[in-house]
Amino acid sequence: MFGWSNRDSAAHFNTTIKCHFLTVIPMSYMVNFCFLSCLFPAMIIMTVLYCYIFCTISQQLKRGSGWTVNSRAYYIKEQKLARLLALILTLFAVCWLPLHIMNILNFYSHCVSHNAFYVGILLSHLNSAVNPIVYAFKAPRIKEPFRKDMILDRNSTLSQVPGLSIETNNQKTKQTNKQTKKTQN
Repeated sequence: MFGWSNRDSAAHFNTTIKCHFLTVIPMSYMVNFCFLSCLFPAMIIMTVLYCYIFCTISQQLKRGSGWTVNSRAYYIKEQKLARLLALILTLFAVCWLPLHIMNILNFYSHCVSHNAFYVGILLSHLNSAVNPIVYAFKAPRIKEPFRKDMILDRNSTLSQVPGLSIETNNQKTKQTNKQTKKTQN
């Protein structure tokens, strides 16, 4: 389908795989439309909004002397969410800005090497790999099910080891319920 299996190995001495990312999209489109018109203004707006949200929540937490426990917990929860979103935005910027800055430099002065572009492309792809990890460790709604799944997977794997008996909480509860029913009868 891609032609990699049809390669005549005797005719090709160079086994370097070439990245064709730089030839797919015109650089003027990447710089002027994608970055300068879409991505950069959106990142500036999101950064300003996240800073405003974080400052507002921080001020609310500082002023909260006569609050109930629920309202304070609400603002702490909101502050954690704002920090998570700021972390995601920061990781996005760290992973994508080098590639776009190299695009701008290459478009206007042609001074960026192909190897630098490959590092920038790798960083941009790394963003997709980092996001699930950040969400798995920072977002409570994702972290708890992830933790439970990891514990259940570890217990089910360990329970298959001969001579090793590991019971999960569900198994202990079922055994306790069975024993209770037997004593009641």
